[in-house]
Amino acid sequence: MTKCRITGDPLKECINLGKQYVSNFVKPGEHNIGDMESLRVGIGTKSGLVQRYNSFSPEKMYKRYWYHSGINGSMRLELKSIVHSAMSYVRLEPGDTVLDIASNDGTMLTYYPTDVNRIGIDPADVAIESDVYGDDITL
Repeated sequence: MTKCRITGDPLKECINLGKQYVSNFVKPGEHNIGDMESLRVGIGTKSGLVQRYNSFSPEKMYKRYWYHSGINGSMRLELKSIVHSAMSYVRLEPGDTVLDIASNDGTMLTYYPTDVNRIGIDPADVAIESDVYGDDITL
C-alpha cells in the first residue's frame, strides 16, 4: 500500500527497517523459520496519520500468542503503577471511558475505578479466553 488509509493521498516514508520477523511465538528450535515482512512506516501528507505501508495477517501474528499480562505479581504491580501514574494526569469522573489498546488479558483495566467504562482491544486469543472481560469490562 502506498496511499493513506484515510485520504487516499500518497504516503511520505518516515521509517524503513527492511524485512523483520513478525511477532509471534515460535516452537522451540524454529526461531529462524518465522515469517518476515517489510517494516515501512509512512505519514499521510494531508491526514498526518502515521501508518504501515502494508499489513500482516493477524491470524499469523496472534494465533499462538501465549503471553498473559497478569502472569505474575511483579507484572501486576507494574500495571497497577501505570494506572496510578495515568490517573495522576487525568481526573476520571464516573461514566468516563478508559480504552486499553493491546489490553491482553485485561489485567490493567481491573485497576481502574469500577465506575468508569473500561474497554479493552486485543486480537489475541488470550483476550478472548480471559475471565476478566465480561459484565464490568468490555472486550
